[in-house]
Amino acid sequence: MEAGAFRAVAGFDQALYAAEDIDMSQRLNRLARQRKLRPLRILTRHPLVTSGRKAHLYTPWEHLRVMVKAVLTLGRSLNRRDACPIWYDGRR
Repeated sequence: MEAGAFRAVAGFDQALYAAEDIDMSQRLNRLARQRKLRPLRILTRHPLVTSGRKAHLYTPWEHLRVMVKAVLTLGRSLNRRDACPIWYDGRR
């Protein structure tokens, strides 16, 4: 990503407590379409393996509850820290 594109979309949305990376990638793709550039691509040649720690700390029902709440509120719940316990409740 070019620094100019990062600045053009105003970087990460500081109001979001979760999914800020998804939000920014959507804004970058819109910018690319406006400028008639190729959209972002997911690089698969050298996959990155991240930690599954959070996935194991919470039950499937806890994960599902956060996802359903995000869908039912059209993403507005991601603007509230208390609605994002998987990221902010301190469980380690």
